[in-house]
Amino acid sequence: MQLLIVDDHPGQVDSMALTIPWMDYGVEAVYKAYSANEALETIKKQDIDIMITDIRMPGMNGLELIHSVRMISEKIRCVLMSGFSDFEYAKQAIQYKTAGYLMKPVDTAELIALIEQIRNELREEWNVKEVYHNAMYTLRENIPFLRSQLLMELLQGRPIKHSVLCKKMKALELPFECEDYVCMMVIRMDEESAAEDEAQLSLLEYAITNMAEEVFIETFNLWYCKDVNGHLVFLVSLKNEQLYKPLHEQTNEQYRLQLKADVEELQKKTRTYLKRKVSVVLVNRWVPLSEQIVPLYHSAIAGIRKHIGNEQQFVAIVSETAETTRMGSLQTLYEPPLLQHLMETGRWDIAEERLELVFMELSAKWRESPEYLSEAFFFITGTFMRISHKNGKQLQTMIGDYGKKLQQNRPFCSLNQLRDWVFHVFHLLQMELQKEQNDSKMTVIERIQAYIEKHMDGDASLQAIADHVALHPAYLSKVYKVETGMGISEYVMKVKMEKAVELLQNKKEKIYNIARQLGYQTPHYFIRVFKKYYGVTPQEFKLSQ
Repeated sequence: MQLLIVDDHPGQVDSMALTIPWMDYGVEAVYKAYSANEALETIKKQDIDIMITDIRMPGMNGLELIHSVRMISEKIRCVLMSGFSDFEYAKQAIQYKTAGYLMKPVDTAELIALIEQIRNELREEWNVKEVYHNAMYTLRENIPFLRSQLLMELLQGRPIKHSVLCKKMKALELPFECEDYVCMMVIRMDEESAAEDEAQLSLLEYAITNMAEEVFIETFNLWYCKDVNGHLVFLVSLKNEQLYKPLHEQTNEQYRLQLKADVEELQKKTRTYLKRKVSVVLVNRWVPLSEQIVPLYHSAIAGIRKHIGNEQQFVAIVSETAETTRMGSLQTLYEPPLLQHLMETGRWDIAEERLELVFMELSAKWRESPEYLSEAFFFITGTFMRISHKNGKQLQTMIGDYGKKLQQNRPFCSLNQLRDWVFHVFHLLQMELQKEQNDSKMTVIERIQAYIEKHMDGDASLQAIADHVALHPAYLSKVYKVETGMGISEYVMKVKMEKAVELLQNKKEKIYNIARQLGYQTPHYFIRVFKKYYGVTPQEFKLSQ
């Protein structure tokens, strides 16, 4: 931090600058000014964090100086000094958002306490800014991946509110609007080599998407991802115009021909420059982006199966709607987010709701079918096993007698029996894993408290504690508050004050030595904190013993 002291009395400025060990309180440089104009010149040249100024100065007074400073920078913390207890000054100080108001002669302990408070506030601001800038940098670096992930979520049918989707698309700077009408193109690589590693495959896919953008750039916008089948899926919208209504037949034919020409050009370039064959399905049906992406995608996948099959370097243009009802299959079990992911991330309430939906579907459609009961049993049991194994345990060990059903090929004859077993095992797993989570949190709490007690005379800041237990400061602070009912800073204060009482009971222990052992830079500040906590000074406490 950099500090500027302003007063028309040079002796006052020099005394404050030289007699206080500013470095001990995080102040790296102290600048002096003997008038408001000189202060403004310093602020223009130096990156000042805190300005302490007298109010009564000839020419421009302290309040006018702060007003001028605010025109230059909003971030400078301003502290006023005055030898006059004037309420009007106090009111104006509030108006100018001053960080403090000190009465002359300035009490050193009060000044130091104010500087430490400002330093902590500035640290918080800097931390927030650093987190924000890091987040924005990370976002920029990962925009292609995040775009791909969002499209994958849409293709999987994950429910996203219209307003949320629009905001996400805008944040990711996509050249699409929620109201756009789009069609879809799916590219399948026809020649797969077992020798190809993931890096080579990723590079190839990157090259194909770049080529696609170059080929389609004049007429169309593209938004792409790689689906679970390894296909490259592209949403296509018209470029340089908002398409908020379906295309009429003549325009549709015009763009169909342009799309087909672009697809053939892309195939040619892929074959020429990358030495790879690709087949393409183009679903020539323009639908609202925010409403009908899933049926469009199913049409494209069905088009690969029906119209391309084992053919290579083939283009199929389809417009029919794929059959998406998928009669005869369980749906709720396989909808994202999967039961496994919900349990892995500790979203137990939502996982239980998902199981309820599964059994509602089974009851409504497949109640009398043992085969569907078995499908549900083995899928859910597989999920339970995976969760157990990832936590280093055997499922059968965790659920005791309920594990006997795992040894039977057809463990349940009725839906109600299956339902009772699944929910009982689910709740056993939930209790066991949450107990482990709570035990883990308590271990962290113990480590935090041990660190604080060991470092009372040094750095017991939130950041230092977070570094020690390898957790983010914000998360650490929240966990500690939830588990103990008090903030970390409250606990640090409690430990220091209790230790102070213990040391003060030794009549020979000096106040300044106690202050040093507890990490306070000056005895004055320690005395002030102790009195605020206990209502008496350390000396008064000593005398009462």
